[in-house]
Amino acid sequence: MNALELSFSEEILDGIPAKMPAKRAYDDSYNHAPKRKSILNTEETKLALKNEVNYFDKNTL
Repeated sequence: MNALELSFSEEILDGIPAKMPAKRAYDDSYNHAPKRKSILNTEETKLALKNEVNYFDKNTL
């Protein structure tokens, strides 16, 4: 089913798609938020990435 045909609650229930859409090109015509500062040290970054991977299906990694 097309994403335009789904309601918000149907999209939430559908979950994370198996294939993510392609990354969009950076558009200079929009006012973007500033880049975030890297506040985590190396060990904290490793832990954050390990925790983040838990949200993805192991078959898609």
